[in-house]
Amino acid sequence: MNFIYWVKSAVDMSPIIINYFLRLLIVYVISKTRQETVSKQTMVIMKYVFILQFLNTGPLFLIVNMDLSEYTSIMPFNGLHPDFTISWYKDVGKTIVSTMIFNMFWPIIEFFINYLIRLAFRMKDTMFFIRET
Repeated sequence: MNFIYWVKSAVDMSPIIINYFLRLLIVYVISKTRQETVSKQTMVIMKYVFILQFLNTGPLFLIVNMDLSEYTSIMPFNGLHPDFTISWYKDVGKTIVSTMIFNMFWPIIEFFINYLIRLAFRMKDTMFFIRET
């Protein structure tokens, strides 16, 4: 495994990390707006998280990798693929599929990370409690 493989893997997984921080930001901002009920607040959070995560993981890969040089010069992206060719599937398709697979396991990983953090804080609290007596 060489350095380029690890860089490509990091780039493939960057939307998931960005989605995680976007979700935290959305939850924080919407919780500060003080909706009338918790149900309404949850629905608003769910709607905005879905929209942002969909745009970040779906069309963004397609737009960035498009080559529209023969159609317009307005688009700032100069991708390598003018159409859905074999090279597109090898490059962009692999990235989309690996992102989808990682998204499938991310809730489980996040659960265990949060559990380990809570466990570490509990252990820290009990260690200080034992030392004081």
